Amino acid sequence: MLKPASCGIKVGGEVIFWDTDRKGKPKKVKRQLAHGEELKLKQNAIVYVTLEPILRLPDYMAARFNLTIRDIYRGVLVGTGPLVDPGFQGRLSLPLHNLTVNDYRIYGGEPLVWMEFTKLSPNDRWAGGTSLPRSGHYVEFPQRKLKRGTLEAYLARASDEPITSSIPPLLRGAEKSARNAKRSANVVAFVSFVAAVAVVVGVVAALVSIYGLVDSSNDSRNQLTRQVDALEHQVEALRTSRTEGARVRTTP
Repeated sequence: MLKPASCGIKVGGEVIFWDTDRKGKPKKVKRQLAHGEELKLKQNAIVYVTLEPILRLPDYMAARFNLTIRDIYRGVLVGTGPLVDPGFQGRLSLPLHNLTVNDYRIYGGEPLVWMEFTKLSPNDRWAGGTSLPRSGHYVEFPQRKLKRGTLEAYLARASDEPITSSIPPLLRGAEKSARNAKRSANVVAFVSFVAAVAVVVGVVAALVSIYGLVDSSNDSRNQLTRQVDALEHQVEALRTSRTEGARVRTTP
């Protein structure tokens, strides 16, 4: 838990995140993470965790922290400012962003962040006081970590699975949906065009049929007109013949 300039801070306590229920709606999940208990960091998710120790920083001491090297190379991000101001008392909480396509697991009681403490410049308020005696021992840099000098070595320790962002698959899914929507729109447009052509063909056929009926009606009318004219001529001829016969009978 100790390095030359920092110490490990364990995770444990309250955990909050949002999951989805059976209807797909967000559901708040709140639980306590005990020692040895597993917490899953799902892909493309944010989980709020609590650091186990209660901090009581004096007025002359500031603290900074960051995730463990393993989690950094996993692609996990800590979404909080790394500075803890002097005088802070309490427990720290922080959001963990897993923006990869992998699910990761952390366990209660394991070191999640490494914290280093910085002593501030003297203050007049502290003058004349007696400083507490120092205690502890010097911690050298671990020799085993000197052998882990390449990027491949850090990534191999972080995860056995490929570490990639979850955003490109989402973009590919959106692009696929857009292509499917475009394809569906083209199909609808084609069907609409075919339907429009069918309507036009039907209208043209109806017009042709109507024109044929009108033309046939015109022919029938003309034929009847000719027949009427012929009958009128016959009637006129009969009248003329009758008139002339009457004149012949009345002549002395």
